[in-house]
Amino acid sequence: MKLLTDAQVRSAISIPPAIAAVRAAYLAFGQGRAANQSRVRTAAAGSMLSTMGAVMPSLGVSGAKIYSTVEGRFRFVVVLFDAVTGAPLCTMSADALTEIRTAATTAVAADIFCRPDARVLTVFGTGIQARAHVRAMLQVRDFSQVLLCGIEGTEAFARSVQAEHQIPCHVTGDTATAVRRADGLVTATRATEPLFDGRLLQDHVFVAAIGATKPASREIDAATVGRARHLVVEERSQALAESGELADLPAGAAELTQLGDWLALGHTPQPGLTVYKAVGIGLSDVALAAAVWRQVSLTEG
Repeated sequence: MKLLTDAQVRSAISIPPAIAAVRAAYLAFGQGRAANQSRVRTAAAGSMLSTMGAVMPSLGVSGAKIYSTVEGRFRFVVVLFDAVTGAPLCTMSADALTEIRTAATTAVAADIFCRPDARVLTVFGTGIQARAHVRAMLQVRDFSQVLLCGIEGTEAFARSVQAEHQIPCHVTGDTATAVRRADGLVTATRATEPLFDGRLLQDHVFVAAIGATKPASREIDAATVGRARHLVVEERSQALAESGELADLPAGAAELTQLGDWLALGHTPQPGLTVYKAVGIGLSDVALAAAVWRQVSLTEG
């Protein structure tokens, strides 16, 4: 059984094939051809262990993501098995994989719900996920500028976006204007309280809230959720169990729908404000790990 490093993962997969792999996985999930295992967290004496996984017969694999959390720091691994024989295939370090799969899944949702002529991308956060989301969102929409709202490292982030993508990235402390101007908006923070007033959003905006993954945390407010024409999640039961934003949905809120169901139906959604709320599920991890494993097997034998 091979052990793959983060460096091998990065060399084996980039954002475009990652988006394709994740899209195929959610289509299979929406068609009932894959199963997702929700996250289980176990903690003692300041250390937490979390596990989640998926079975994907169409890819010939099953797998689990296992990670530790100590003092707010995460370390990830994924274990893949042959779905036919049950034999272990590989274990891979999954820090890079987690970064890529989260952004790739958001891009799949954006490709369905973000208007084709979107030009302004507003991003809250300056960490690894914020950077990955800029890359992924630019794969599916031709944004002409990024508006960045953050606490630290903003100028360096803006310079890196401009250098990598050749589009302007403006750091702003005027979050209200950044929200009003957004055609696409990503929140990738560890905020525990809403970052902006949802009444400021345009009626067509695509909002991807991906940073808060525990019931006590909220990056977006009830106004944002309540205004949404489409409320989209990776998997309904896990989202309801883990998302603070989806707790106590406002009266009259849109029905909670799953990303894979939209792919399976193949329908173009009605225009309107969309909230894509992600908590991260094992299906994305296993699908991307399978793509990495296939590529490594081809190149290394």
